Amino acid sequence: MKSMHLLSTAALMMLLMCCSNKPAPAQQAASENKASVAETMDEDTPTDVRSFGMAGKVKEVRLSVADLSADSEGDPWVEDNKLEMSFDEQGRVTLDFYDNRYEYDASGKFVKGNHDYTKMERDAQGRVISYGEAQDEEDDMMFHYDFTYDDKGRFAKVELSLWEQFYTEELTYTGNHPYPDKITSEGDDEGEHYSTVTEYEYTKVDEHGNWTERYCTQKTTTTDEGGKVIGTENRKTKQTRVITYY
Repeated sequence: MKSMHLLSTAALMMLLMCCSNKPAPAQQAASENKASVAETMDEDTPTDVRSFGMAGKVKEVRLSVADLSADSEGDPWVEDNKLEMSFDEQGRVTLDFYDNRYEYDASGKFVKGNHDYTKMERDAQGRVISYGEAQDEEDDMMFHYDFTYDDKGRFAKVELSLWEQFYTEELTYTGNHPYPDKITSEGDDEGEHYSTVTEYEYTKVDEHGNWTERYCTQKTTTTDEGGKVIGTENRKTKQTRVITYY
């Protein structure tokens, strides 16, 4: 069950990190707003909020995703008002967008996560760099997320390791923009290898510069152990977020 949960989390993230083509003038204005936010984010945004791609004193983020693919049927909502991220009043992450939970004691020390022996590590800048589960207090982590940041403090790479399964995503940006233009994902599961390229376009941001609407395009290719293509999928989605602040 743990394996299925983690793989579904990785698959969901590949769906959620998306968007599409050439921006209209209004969309270009939103892009310019992002650049100005990137210059001030370090001054007034708590470390965890900034690390997870947000600005301001964020309390929680709720995400809705509508499937716009040509072959979609039935209810278009893939997710509706899902709690995606949350932070406490000190700006510490309490839920990240990989469904990892964080609890702290009165002194701010991490004390509990998703499981009894969850471990979490931070770097010298206070950013989360590792999160995972161990069998007991002494063992190494059975599964873990590793987070790598670029020189502007943005996510550059996220890796998930689980026994013989592996998932990684690399994020690319334009200039100082806080949001990635493209995410390239790779993963292996039961002898199959999948790769996904996700591109996206931001169309609305709020007064803090956090995006509230974006359109996504995503292409996934699946190959067998011999490298033969056994499946492809193209998907388009519209994502909207409702963000509350302290």
